[in-house]
Amino acid sequence: KAKDGESNRIVAIKLPRLRSPDQVREFLAEARTAGELQHPAIVQVYGYGETSDGAGYVVMEHIEGRSLKQLMESEKIAPRQAAKLIARIADALHYAHTRENPVYHRDVKPGNILVDERGRPFLTDFGLAIREDQRWDHAHERAGTQNYMSPEQVRCQPQFIDGRSDIWGLGVILYQMLTHKRPFGGG
Repeated sequence: KAKDGESNRIVAIKLPRLRSPDQVREFLAEARTAGELQHPAIVQVYGYGETSDGAGYVVMEHIEGRSLKQLMESEKIAPRQAAKLIARIADALHYAHTRENPVYHRDVKPGNILVDERGRPFLTDFGLAIREDQRWDHAHERAGTQNYMSPEQVRCQPQFIDGRSDIWGLGVILYQMLTHKRPFGGG
């Protein structure tokens, strides 16, 4: 959390510990992808770049609140509220999936949804996101969080990864909010 001296707004700065120039380059490419997404339910990226010592950073909208994961752990979410949360994130995913070069998040989970103090959810952390034209570049990569990954993600089948993979994760979240457990267990 920081204050932007130029705009006088509170921002969030992500400064991951990356080990190599290739990792920094990949991180900045992911930031660029997220920065192109302009939707009211997607955390806005204001800027990104490299520090003088070669570390990558992203400056983004600060959401005052907590993650959906924290919310689910601390209170019971009413079905109507769960439906509203999911509908807003579904709209954000639809926006990302229907762009000229669609973007697939690949890590839709409660920890990547922030809920502000007014109860509005925001999709964040596009660190594993890929564009439609990048699917084959990640052919043998298993990316995502196990309990929220679609079957095609688990099987490393990039030809089948598209918006439906994100919707799978969203369905798991809805199930979890309504039943207080995940639909699948095990390794």
